[in-house]
Amino acid sequence: MRYKDFPKHDFRRCLLVLVTLNELGERATLHYAAQALECTRAEVLRAIELARHQFHVGIDKNGAVYRITSWGVLDGGGVAAALGQSPGADRLSQIFETESIVWNRETEADLVNSLVDAVATRRQPRSGREADVYRLSAQLLKTRYRTAADFLDSAARQFHYQARTTARPFPEVVREGLIRDVPRLRNLLEKRMDGVRSW
Repeated sequence: MRYKDFPKHDFRRCLLVLVTLNELGERATLHYAAQALECTRAEVLRAIELARHQFHVGIDKNGAVYRITSWGVLDGGGVAAALGQSPGADRLSQIFETESIVWNRETEADLVNSLVDAVATRRQPRSGREADVYRLSAQLLKTRYRTAADFLDSAARQFHYQARTTARPFPEVVREGLIRDVPRLRNLLEKRMDGVRSW
């Protein structure tokens, strides 16, 4: 979805900028946000200022990178829904549609950001592969983030029940390359759940 898909002065432009910053993670600079939205850096900056001043959205800037620390009066989980999209779902689906996933820092960041977004927006998995990664992630989070773990596990089970498929055992999830490094994924997920960007 592009910035100019919405008319001038439409608040959804601002919401789209916030969702994009959240999705970009460590790459959430004016340059990359403008590139993703096909607009100018000035338009991204105006949307950030609007969100800060009118809706009390907490946005920190560390060097060139912007990070949402608080959604203010907005419902973070409802923002993507208001746009009729869930960008994290699209990126997560793209990762698991690939027959052989090429793991690198960017793919890892997309995976972790998408899983955290899935918890925030209560997004259901779109494939058996996603559902299996939800289940494994739930196991990794259950000690410290029980509510998030319960959602991921329940969503995965519901997917397999409705699709009449069987969940892969955890070792098979790793063997098939759906996860590259389980301890690293746990560490990155926990940090991201704490609001720390690790990439």
